[in-house]
Amino acid sequence: MPSEGDPRRWVLQVPNQIPDEERPFGGIFTEAHIHSVLPYCHDLAVYYAYTLNAPAVNQVQAREELLVKPKKDDLGYRKIVRRYKRRTGWQFRGMIDFLRWTYGNRKQIRLIHAHGTVWAGLWSIVAGKLFGIPVVLSEYSSGFAGVPVYPRMLRRVFPWLLPHCDAMFAVTDNLGSFIRRYAPNVPQHAVPNCVETDLFRPGPFPPDDEFRILFIGTIEPIKRVDMILRACARLHSRVPLRLCLGGPGPLLEKMQGLADELGIGSRTEFLGYIGRDRVKKELTRCHVLVLASEWETQGRVLIEAMLSGRPVVAPRVGGIPETVPEHAGILFTAGNEDELTAALESTYRKLSSLDPQAIAAGCRDRFSYEAVGRRLADLYERYARCC
Repeated sequence: MPSEGDPRRWVLQVPNQIPDEERPFGGIFTEAHIHSVLPYCHDLAVYYAYTLNAPAVNQVQAREELLVKPKKDDLGYRKIVRRYKRRTGWQFRGMIDFLRWTYGNRKQIRLIHAHGTVWAGLWSIVAGKLFGIPVVLSEYSSGFAGVPVYPRMLRRVFPWLLPHCDAMFAVTDNLGSFIRRYAPNVPQHAVPNCVETDLFRPGPFPPDDEFRILFIGTIEPIKRVDMILRACARLHSRVPLRLCLGGPGPLLEKMQGLADELGIGSRTEFLGYIGRDRVKKELTRCHVLVLASEWETQGRVLIEAMLSGRPVVAPRVGGIPETVPEHAGILFTAGNEDELTAALESTYRKLSSLDPQAIAAGCRDRFSYEAVGRRLADLYERYARCC
C-alpha cells in the first residue's frame, strides 16, 4: 500500500451495518472483514451512517474518531459516524452528506469498499462515478437469491447500479452466481466470512451418555426449527439425546410448545440469545451442530462448529455445499425430514470414529482472519487507483 506520506492513501470502508447502540451484534460479518484486512492495509477509514429512534437523537450529527482500535490488536483506523433520526427520507439526506464528505476527502481515497448494495453500495457507486474513485462491493445477503430481503423496487435498480462497480465480492460462489445476473461483465471474487480461529479450536467430544445436538440461529420460519424438533422426536425412541436450541426469534414460544407436543420438552433446552463466548462453550458441550434452513448464504456457525472439531448436519442449499467438506459432516435435501433424521442417526452411530482434529483441518487456512485479510488486501491492490 502507499507510504504514510502519500496524500491518497485511504481505503474507505462503507458498511450498511456494524455494531452500534441499538444493534450491538448487527453487522458482525462486515466488522470482521474490516478488522481482518487492517494488519495488511493500515490506512483504512470507515464511514458508517445509521438511524436511531427520534428520542435518541437530538439532532443529525457527525462524529469522527481519529483512531479506533479493534479488540484483537493495536492497529487502528479512522472512523466517521453519522446518526440520523429514523424517518422517511433519511437515505437521501444520508447520501448527500456522504457525497459531501467524500468530495472533501477525494484526494485521499484510493478505493471505496462498500459492504451491502442498499444503501452503502448505492451511495458508494454514485460517489465513485462522480469523483473518479474505484468502487468494490461486498455482498453477504441472500436477497439476491430470491429470499425476500430487498423490495422489488430496489431490485429493479440493480441492473443499472451494479455494472458500475469495478469488482464484486460475494461470500460464496453460489451467491456470486445470483449477483452475476445483474452485472455479468463485472469481475467477481469469492471472499468468505472469517472466524476467530483463536476462539474456536478443536477439542475432545463430551461423554456419550446422551447425544447432544446443537442448533444456533434465529428461531424464525426460514430456519425450519420445527423440522429439527420433529426429527429429534423420531430419533428419541432409538437414541438417548438432548437438543439445545440457541437463539432468539419470533417463533420461540411456538417451538417451545411444539417440543412439548412432540414429547421431547424435557429433552430440549431453549438457550435464547447467546454471544460468541457462549457459542464456544455450547460447541464444546455438543456432539453435532444441526441446521435445517430453507436457505443459507454461507452459515458462519457451521465454520465455527468445524473449527471446534464438531461434525455438522445441514441442508444442501446456498453456499453450504462449498463450505462443508465431505469429511466434516452430512448434507441432506432441504425440507426432507427423513434424510435429516437419518443423517443425525448416522452421525451418532459413528461418533467413536470421528476425529475433531481432522474435522477442523483446513478450516483455518480458508476462514481465518489472516487468510481473509490477506485476500482482501491483494484485491485492494488490484483495484485501487494508483496515486
